[in-house]
Amino acid sequence: MTGDVINDAVYKRNGAVEKRMNIQIKKIVADGDGYKVVNNLETGMMSGQKPYDLILNSSYMTCSAVTRGLFNDLKKVENLNLSKVYWSPLLNETYTIGGVQYVATGAVSTSFYKFMFVNLLNERVLAEAEGETPDIIGIVKEGKWTMEYQTQLIKNYYVDLGVTGKDEDDKLGFVGNTGIMFDAYLSSGDVQVLKKGADGYYTYDFDYTRATAVMEDLVKLVTARETYCYTNNGSMEEDMLKKFSSGTALLSGARLIHLEGQQMKQMQDKYIILPVAKWSESQENYYSLISDRFTAMAMPSLVAGDDVALMGAVMEALASESYRTVTPVYFETVLRSRLSSSPENWEILQNITENVKMDACLPYTAALRMEGHVRDSIVKLWRYTAWQGYIGTPKAISSVYNQGVADSIEELLNGEKGLQTYIKEQLNKT
Repeated sequence: MTGDVINDAVYKRNGAVEKRMNIQIKKIVADGDGYKVVNNLETGMMSGQKPYDLILNSSYMTCSAVTRGLFNDLKKVENLNLSKVYWSPLLNETYTIGGVQYVATGAVSTSFYKFMFVNLLNERVLAEAEGETPDIIGIVKEGKWTMEYQTQLIKNYYVDLGVTGKDEDDKLGFVGNTGIMFDAYLSSGDVQVLKKGADGYYTYDFDYTRATAVMEDLVKLVTARETYCYTNNGSMEEDMLKKFSSGTALLSGARLIHLEGQQMKQMQDKYIILPVAKWSESQENYYSLISDRFTAMAMPSLVAGDDVALMGAVMEALASESYRTVTPVYFETVLRSRLSSSPENWEILQNITENVKMDACLPYTAALRMEGHVRDSIVKLWRYTAWQGYIGTPKAISSVYNQGVADSIEELLNGEKGLQTYIKEQLNKT
């Protein structure tokens, strides 16, 4: 026990699982970054020595190694039920290719919650505008929390306090930064590079028409007079949070981990956690992006025989016990101090966690051996057009470029050494 509420909750979780499973959990911290873990597994494969029974490691770095034969297919593991609420349903779907899943995440790691993108809304500032105070939680629950609605809402909350036009010292409707605004909103608008077909395999199916329409609405929000978007990579997150926590902005972008910092803990006003606004009312769900630094779980392929079922039971116990004991501590202790007391806000927060979604090209970038992040390239292109004051149209992006990307992705997915080729080969062996 360390006195840190989260660490202590994890310690108690591990103790409960040890007692329940009649095992002893030995924590091994690999020197270096997450690649060290997968490299240790690869060394173990060559020597026949098993370095770990289970791994909790960076999702991105673990997914980079899925074509090396290092992991067991979790879909076939006894005693492991990935449909339970404590596993992330949409990320399970993203990880799964051709019915095979090597990686899973959810309540078993607090980083799953910490790195979710959200919107924050200041309750006091909301109530200060002239006229009737909008029922934002009602708007969210009715499916009307859209980029267009946000753009209209913030018009009532801007006050120019300077003499040089819009600047960060004004009272703002929305405060954000280039990462929070573009990455999170493209995902909340359900813009994807890879889509899964009926056969369970991915294809390059980037909808430029939809992506451009989403970007048009996003740029209207980003470039609105009432919005201030920080661009200095060195301090933009800190600057954004400083502005919001001072009580001089209605809305802010954020990740939940930001709420753990001193600026947000010292904030005087209560705030509401909302999903990142979706593109349009016709979109069925709100989707929240998660930063690829979160932790995921996998079972090394060196675990074999009866040990597979045992480790499946351990994974299930760790996840379920985390959901029961660690997750409530995180939400109640770390977040609750300045969070709105409305029970409906907690209902919305639960909905956000259930709809964490990530384009498959994000976790599988390294496995696909992409020398440049396709999605990042698209984001950067439109980010540039935003600062130039105009929006690209589908025609502005060369169809030749589009076809070139499609051919490249097809090779990386289904070529001789492609990600999905590997999956199919493994299935043929069983």
